[in-house]
Amino acid sequence: MNEEELLKRLHEAFETEARERVKAISSGIVNLEKLSNAEEQQPIIEDIYREFHSLKGAARAVNLDSIEILCQSVESVLAKIKSGDISPDLPFFDMVYSVLDRLEMLLSEGDASGTGIEDLLKQIEKVKNGEQVQASPSPKAEKPIKEKGPVSNENALLHGQTPSPDKTSPPGLHRPFSFDSVRISTQKLDTVLLKAEEFVSVKLISMQHLKAIRCLLQDLQAWEKQWTQVEESTPRCLRKQGSDDRSLPDLLAFVNWNQEKLKAVKEHVRSIVRSIQEDYHSCSLLVDDFLDDIKEISMQPCATLLNIFPRMIRGLSRDLGKEIDFIVEGDELEIDRRILEDMKDPLIHLLRNAVDHGIETPEERRKAGKSTNGTIKLIVSRSENQKVEVLVQDDGKGIDATTVKENALKNGLILEKDAEELDAQQVLSLIFRTGLSTSPIVTKLSGRGLGMDIVQKKIEELGGIISVDSIPGKGTTFRISLPVSMSTFRGILVRISGRSFVLPSSHVEYVMTVNDGDIKTVGNRPSISVHGRVIAVIDLARTLSLPAEDKKSSDRNRVMVVLGHGNGHIAIEVEEVLKEQEVLVKGLGKQLVRVPYLSGATILGTGELVPVLNVADLFKSSSRETVVSPARADEIQKTTRKSILVAEDSITSRMLLKNILETAGYVVKTAVDGREAYMALKTESFDLVVSDIEMPRMDGFELTSKIRSDEGLKEIPVVLVTGLDSKEDKEHGIDVGANAYIVKSRFDQDSLLSVIRRFI
Repeated sequence: MNEEELLKRLHEAFETEARERVKAISSGIVNLEKLSNAEEQQPIIEDIYREFHSLKGAARAVNLDSIEILCQSVESVLAKIKSGDISPDLPFFDMVYSVLDRLEMLLSEGDASGTGIEDLLKQIEKVKNGEQVQASPSPKAEKPIKEKGPVSNENALLHGQTPSPDKTSPPGLHRPFSFDSVRISTQKLDTVLLKAEEFVSVKLISMQHLKAIRCLLQDLQAWEKQWTQVEESTPRCLRKQGSDDRSLPDLLAFVNWNQEKLKAVKEHVRSIVRSIQEDYHSCSLLVDDFLDDIKEISMQPCATLLNIFPRMIRGLSRDLGKEIDFIVEGDELEIDRRILEDMKDPLIHLLRNAVDHGIETPEERRKAGKSTNGTIKLIVSRSENQKVEVLVQDDGKGIDATTVKENALKNGLILEKDAEELDAQQVLSLIFRTGLSTSPIVTKLSGRGLGMDIVQKKIEELGGIISVDSIPGKGTTFRISLPVSMSTFRGILVRISGRSFVLPSSHVEYVMTVNDGDIKTVGNRPSISVHGRVIAVIDLARTLSLPAEDKKSSDRNRVMVVLGHGNGHIAIEVEEVLKEQEVLVKGLGKQLVRVPYLSGATILGTGELVPVLNVADLFKSSSRETVVSPARADEIQKTTRKSILVAEDSITSRMLLKNILETAGYVVKTAVDGREAYMALKTESFDLVVSDIEMPRMDGFELTSKIRSDEGLKEIPVVLVTGLDSKEDKEHGIDVGANAYIVKSRFDQDSLLSVIRRFI
């Protein structure tokens, strides 16, 4: 191995080790900050000290001076804490979090130089000397961090993740490992897992071959039975009809040979059946054991994901001036790594909403008779049906059902007549509809009415469900049920309109037959009664646009499959329930990423390609009457071209905003400051105002205030697009009546347009 190849391997190994050590330090600091007893703090301090010391040595081995220097400096502070010279206080914790942010950036960008860490080293030195310090801002990468899912263009700390490493970044030595463990890339692991899952098809094909040979044996047995009946009478008949026929002996010999040959073939086929059956059972056991072992490799403790959230909650709560205790339970449970990865964004949304919308400020909680410290819990557990249940709970102000219903009506998500019939649980479920938000102002953190819809879709794509319960003044609980693994599951094979489909067994509660007379009309929907519950019946053939089945008989029995999803139930009519079997689900390909009512497809042992039905979509179709049709939505929202007034003193920003909005189909007029914009509003009609804040003559705050105090203009939505990013400025924007607040440093064209579409 040449020197260049060795250095490359050392770098790769160092990056792996460094990220593990940074994660361990982060987890230790979060736990340390919760403790006040010196004796309880001591072992955690020892662990953190050891991690920094080991990281320093690894960085030295690959000549990463900046990382080595930072670790050395923090190590000296921890040494003084261990000796009792100083105590871990708030400046210490702020300093360590700043160091962790800088380390993550150095690992991501490959910045091996010492540039940019001088201020941080001064902060560390002041903490070491017990001086009062002000936390230095977290370093930000120049390039925005891109990630999949509903959250985009946010910094890594807000997402609670380590930025993705650049391919050219230099890493170093990995943590020493024993002979009973090896490192393997997730890409290679996924490839092996997919190949292992394909063995399920081999097992199904083997079963199909076994069935075929069994059918052949049955045919031979029927042939033997029939032959036995005529065997004795045939020779006598032949003798009576032609005793002088010279061919008779040959014919009798053939009959005897045929009989012996039939017995021999039957025994041979029976032997083959036994052999294939033994091979099938052996193959089945091997496949199941192999697949279970491979699944175990891909299982990871939930702590892999959950450990990123304490830092995120801490940062958000401090930014919003709230005091929050964050409790995590069940992080030792193991589930499929792919599920953990895909659950990151939904949990980020739910936790951010809990911090932003749920938990009140200390003053608000004091007035409500609560402790000034709010509590958010993230609990993971195994449910009775061998699924994973995730609870996100807060003891905040809860969700106002009245506000949710009013916003749903305002945005055309439900009709007035349907709103009156909704119970409390159905009203709460409206928060998962696209375009609904109860936030009084749109910010980068919340209020666009997009997050909860994306959360629900992401969870349903994983084969899970989400529900919400909330008590005003007491708090909110989101309950998520997920499969432990994403690959195989048990499925019920059914036939509908002459075609085969698979229903996930986990959602099938009953299979029953009913007469036409048992189907009643309840609320303009066909329904049946099951154990005292009225359940809607779905015409699946019509829903899937399949040819309708002939229903001439008025008293025939119908086969119904009752499905459960969350707390709801529906019944679908099928021609026949064929069998239950293990199913390997495959995606529909990039060209068919999202097909209504289908979650994928599977291949049977016969080679038949069978669609797997999406139960969540079927439940949505059962309540379609409460959803406004696209034509009705267009009528409600009036899709005529809307006019927008842009107030911006920068000619570059003004041109950019005008171009974006006109490209999106809006009629745009511009003004160079607030005074010119206000004069335009008094003489012309506009549907919305987009305004900067820092402008000559009249700034955006004053313009917004004048619009809200003018009887003829007060209903016009105002979106502030500004470079001011402080908490005080955002609160001022709310106070003067702005509908949305977008920071230019994190400006995103799609975000701006989605905000505007919400208001006009």
